Amino acid sequence: MNELVPAVIGVVGTLAGTILGVTIQRWQQRAAMLQDARLALYSEVFIELASTERWIDRMTVGGSDYDPIKSRQGSQPDLGAVSGRVLLLSTPPTRYAWDEYLDALHDMQFYLHEHADRSKLVPSDNPLVVRLRGAVKDAYQAVRTESGMKVTH
Repeated sequence: MNELVPAVIGVVGTLAGTILGVTIQRWQQRAAMLQDARLALYSEVFIELASTERWIDRMTVGGSDYDPIKSRQGSQPDLGAVSGRVLLLSTPPTRYAWDEYLDALHDMQFYLHEHADRSKLVPSDNPLVVRLRGAVKDAYQAVRTESGMKVTH
């Protein structure tokens, strides 16, 4: 009987160690998968924000409608899908910045569709342009902060 107790303790310890090791490994794998998903999302967000910056420049200073990033993608990114991943994978500050960006983008698009003279450039000091530029900048900074990248000012 005295020899049985140490053997049982050894078996229980081995099982506990194995279970703990497997659990830690799964947590690490899940964390790595989430990090990969976030990095892919940040890339999509940056592509959208960069395209918006070029769109603002075309509205305010003129130029070609050609967007080299979107032409390589083949179509405009699905903002609904990107927004869903932002909601699912990002922190509250990044979600807030993304929502502000989408609101500013929508307001600018509505203004252009309903009120703007398409034969003229939009003044760069137009409040909607200023708001959209600020929202783009804030979204860039939120994603950079969340991803651990250097935040530019």
